Amino acid sequence: SSHLVSSLQQLLRARSLPRFQIAMEQQQQQYHHHDHYDCHAHGSVPVEIDLDAVPVPLSRDRLLGLQHELQEALSEGEFQDRLCECERTLGRGTMEFRRQHQQLVLEVQSEILPKYGFEASLDGVARMLADVRAFQGDSEVAANIEAIDALIWRPRESCPEDASRREHHGQAHDLDWPHRWGHRGHMGGWAHPEHAGPTKTSDLGSVGVEIDLDAVEVPLVKDRLLGLQGELRERLSAPDFQARLRECEGARDDSSLEFRKKHQQLVLGVQAEVLPKYGFEGSLQGVHDLMEAVGPFREDPDVAANLRALDGLIWGSCATPDAKAAPRRPGV
Repeated sequence: SSHLVSSLQQLLRARSLPRFQIAMEQQQQQYHHHDHYDCHAHGSVPVEIDLDAVPVPLSRDRLLGLQHELQEALSEGEFQDRLCECERTLGRGTMEFRRQHQQLVLEVQSEILPKYGFEASLDGVARMLADVRAFQGDSEVAANIEAIDALIWRPRESCPEDASRREHHGQAHDLDWPHRWGHRGHMGGWAHPEHAGPTKTSDLGSVGVEIDLDAVEVPLVKDRLLGLQGELRERLSAPDFQARLRECEGARDDSSLEFRKKHQQLVLGVQAEVLPKYGFEGSLQGVHDLMEAVGPFREDPDVAANLRALDGLIWGSCATPDAKAAPRRPGV
């Protein structure tokens, strides 16, 4: 038993877990002190520890090792060529470019992060960056972050011919919004290495952040809601759509299940074209989510007037004077 405890101690020392080391040394002393192990006296029984499940603190040495591996992998000629090709063919700043760029960088990160206790995923990247914050004042860590950021966002110094063309059009940094958004989202600043000079410690939590663009939620602020309502009003008031609604009403009893299904289908056809532009699914679930999101704005006079107008356009015979008087708002 003491041999097993000693072996486990050595493993834990190797993984730099002082709290477990102390606990095991105390347990070893208890084994030496007693002729046998009394479960009732100690309130526990020996347990097997899954060392792979034990979180390992990110020490400075481990962080520097992680950074050096990332720099080495990101600086490889083949990877830099792939980044340049991605930028050249897809156009820096386009959604397709951002997604492909994210995928390329994550491929490299996924090979290295698990060695240091992080998942090979965007969640793993986020966790790693959160742990890096503990080293904000370390100049060597900051220098490595700046170097990694340059390798990710300025491959081959941004492919000279492309960089010069963007500079000529004043687009070198304006199109690089995912990186700048990463700074703002995590730390409240807009720092970019090329604008800010030396990396600021307040920016360490965001350098090199890759955003899962499919998972980004855009809040429904009043202006966006009014824009959505404006587009719906425009489409629902179109003569062709209104004619189809009247035809539906004339052909069926407006209290019948058949009418309600057909009416719902007609209205959903319009909603499905507009809602995805504002972050909602083009489905009944999306309509439900929209109505929930509208809740906080129901007391707003502009929003309320537009709701009455939309109700009038959808239900025809139930139209109220407000349906004609409500102000129109352009889409955003």
